[in-house]
Amino acid sequence: MYASHSRSSHILSFSTPQVSEGFSQRGAVREKNEWFFVWPIWLPRLSRVAIEALLAHPNLLKGEGARLQLLGVPEIFRARRQQQIHECGHGRGLWRSENSPGETG
Repeated sequence: MYASHSRSSHILSFSTPQVSEGFSQRGAVREKNEWFFVWPIWLPRLSRVAIEALLAHPNLLKGEGARLQLLGVPEIFRARRQQQIHECGHGRGLWRSENSPGETG
């Protein structure tokens, strides 16, 4: 994520708005009986509203990073929610562009 953003602004972006079927978590996706939190690494400075839109983007939730490169996303990570302790495990790289400035190896 962009280095100058504060950690609290990212936490605010993972809000849980109510929807018709219950609640929706931005950046969360369910696969089979497990929940995962998915988040992008972005290069341009973004507003909180833009971060929230990016977290809800269908291509992000599917891990289709190539479609998000034009929005400044060089990498996508995700972490599995640990049901027993109500926390997430370590984030793992889901996708990385060839031009990503991130560490290799």
